[in-house]
Amino acid sequence: MDDLDKFCCQNKNCTKHGIRGEKNIHVRAVYGPNKTRLLYCTVCKKKFAETRGTIFFDARLPKEKVVSLLKHVVEGNGRAEDRTFAESRSRHRKSLHKARR
Repeated sequence: MDDLDKFCCQNKNCTKHGIRGEKNIHVRAVYGPNKTRLLYCTVCKKKFAETRGTIFFDARLPKEKVVSLLKHVVEGNGRAEDRTFAESRSRHRKSLHKARR
C-alpha cells in the first residue's frame, strides 16, 4: 500500500485537504467489482473512494473499458466508441461527459 502517499483528503474542511504524503490516509475497505479502495482520513475521520475526483469515480465500467473509451475519444472515433460500448450506453455517455469537462 505504498501508493497511499499519492492520495490526499478530499474533505474541504479538513486541515490536511489537498496535502499528499502526510500519512493520514489509510485503506478502510475494498468494494465493488473493480476492487475500489475506500480510503479514510485519520484527521477528519471522513471516508472517500480512491477514484473520487477522477473520471473513474462511479463509472461502473471496468477501468480497461474506460481507458479504451478515452482512447477512442482522443483519436476522434466517436462512432467506434458507440459500437464498442453499446451494452452500456448511458454509463459510457456519463463517462464521456466527465472526460470532456
